[in-house]
Amino acid sequence: SLGQVRILCVALRTSLGSRAREGMEPLQLEPRGLSGARNISHEELWKPGMPATSQVGHGDDATSTSAGSSEPCNLSDFIDGACALGASFPAVEVRPWDGGRFTMVAKLQDAPRNHGAVVCMVDSRDGSKVAVKEMQNSWTCDSHEAFVAEHPGETERPWVDIAIAAHLTRECFPYACEFKGAFRDSEFTRIVTAFAAAGDLCAWSQAFADDLAPGPAREHLLRPLIAQVADATRWLHDLSIVHGDISMENILVIGNDDTGLSIQVIDFGNATTDRYVQCSSLLGKEAYRAPEVMGGGGAYDGFLSDTFAVGIVSFCTLFVGFPWLSASPGKACASFEYFREHGFSAFARRRRIPAGCSAADRMSFEVADVLEGLLAMDPDNRLTLGEAAWRAASSHRPSVWDFEWLGACGVGPRRQGAQA
Repeated sequence: SLGQVRILCVALRTSLGSRAREGMEPLQLEPRGLSGARNISHEELWKPGMPATSQVGHGDDATSTSAGSSEPCNLSDFIDGACALGASFPAVEVRPWDGGRFTMVAKLQDAPRNHGAVVCMVDSRDGSKVAVKEMQNSWTCDSHEAFVAEHPGETERPWVDIAIAAHLTRECFPYACEFKGAFRDSEFTRIVTAFAAAGDLCAWSQAFADDLAPGPAREHLLRPLIAQVADATRWLHDLSIVHGDISMENILVIGNDDTGLSIQVIDFGNATTDRYVQCSSLLGKEAYRAPEVMGGGGAYDGFLSDTFAVGIVSFCTLFVGFPWLSASPGKACASFEYFREHGFSAFARRRRIPAGCSAADRMSFEVADVLEGLLAMDPDNRLTLGEAAWRAASSHRPSVWDFEWLGACGVGPRRQGAQA
């Protein structure tokens, strides 16, 4: 019925054959209700002209969540391929927009890439604030198939975003921003999600930049959030999802000092269930792309390129600015070229930060070790996020969780295994 979004997804399925090719065994998510109940405790600093804060709406009667059920979701049922993800959510399952239900509060920002905007509204059903991503129907088209036909080279795919966000909410993915539904009228397609008052990680970390400059106190405060970013990305990979656009703008901060802070991952328009991605597919924002993404022909490991982006997010959060703006051949910035030639340690000693000193002057040895591993130029030397794929292959490759600075934060694969 149109009164309920029936995600045929069981969307996100990765075929058993694909998992077998990568040495991955069928995985299971935590029982519903367990992970869902979890509440763990801009612009080149940001440069003018770069995207401002982003709040992408994704969570109520959109999915039929059976909270309290102990039946786990068998991830071997996921559909293989991003096109299948989008196609699994045809437009007929999007509900008609109810203008009487949602009341405008404020416009949050323009969303030029999606030919629309993100606004804050109040849902009259429960009085809660929601984030609404409005996209023109002329851009989204009537279905994923129509969108691909109209925009064959576009990596930002709204129907894929809808399918993945809805499925993750349905299965109580612990870092999901609650998806409340997809709606449509004659002009706009709208994605409605829970509202994160603190905004994205970019805005949140900048908000106290003057009061908490880079250094030990900032490292201590941000350590749990950085651990959650790594854990969320690792968990997506264990669900066979390459996010493709991990960035400050796509991570929301929720909670407060009293209830505890946690993060939510949003915007899955670049996501794919193919771990190995063709270099011709330039996913994500330029400042976050790993060197191998722009390396020419062949394919790169999407798990490791996401991991590199986690390193960029970590640096930005700790030092209130990007390490560099581009690693693209032919137009890489001087900071990246210095990093490429001399390595991370020398780069950190040279990189000036807003505090008026070098990054190395305000960086502990423990943080330096983690960042150097996450930002390794050669993906073969990069730290992993502890994904099941590496463990299933009996790989002895080190992960971020082998370093106490993140490993002692109480998240990661060890915690998940203890809860399962």
